[in-house]
Amino acid sequence: MKNDQDISIQLYYTNDINSAKINDFINLHNKVFQSNFNEQQYKKKYINNIYGPSIIVLSYVNNKCAGARAFWRNDLENLKAYQPCDTAVLDTYRGLGIFTKMTFRALEEIDKGAFVYNFPNDNSYPGYLKMGWKLKDKKRYKLYNPLTDNKTIDKLPNKYARWLIEGSKEVFNDSVYYLYTGGHYYLVKKKKFNLFVIIAEIEKEVTTFLKKAYFPIILCYSTKGYLGRGLYTVIKNTNSEISINIPLYKIDTIF
Repeated sequence: MKNDQDISIQLYYTNDINSAKINDFINLHNKVFQSNFNEQQYKKKYINNIYGPSIIVLSYVNNKCAGARAFWRNDLENLKAYQPCDTAVLDTYRGLGIFTKMTFRALEEIDKGAFVYNFPNDNSYPGYLKMGWKLKDKKRYKLYNPLTDNKTIDKLPNKYARWLIEGSKEVFNDSVYYLYTGGHYYLVKKKKFNLFVIIAEIEKEVTTFLKKAYFPIILCYSTKGYLGRGLYTVIKNTNSEISINIPLYKIDTIF
């Protein structure tokens, strides 16, 4: 694919985007990832968002939708914040800088006072560094020890929990469960087979919206972890001196 293609980068807020563009976003996601992302998931994540409108960037090459990237509105404490996610570029059009173009277009739009953060893995982390993002922390899996590790696990606020979890059994596609161990209830994400990773501590009432994980092997994220790939937290904001906790339950891949 030559670099002289007609590339158009288009940005929309999720409260001001037409159905055709939404379909382009959903269809591209499913084609690239061979997933079943649907309108219900889109509505849950981007329309019924408790913080406000998110940003969606679409890339068209010769009028064909070739790339998509969302900047999901997901505030931190009282700070307006976005998290890049749902990024997809068709194989045929990779190497044209579409990912970078979409990223910078969104960053140009976002308020200077807003905070932007992400949780890239080992594969995508170097790309963020090249674009000027800064590392906040790095964690890996470790086997969960209820005697010590529950002190380092974030508690999921009820308001956020209800938005994220209530009525979402179909949205999560059997990937998110609850676990009761060591006198605490946890939101856990299924990795494969009976392997689960703890996302956050939750109140008992929240478990009514989730299935129970039976006889699992439980992992948690830790700065002293030793299993699996790294999970990085990177930030891109106008004031890198801002000190704020970025809890794991904010991670986009919970959906």
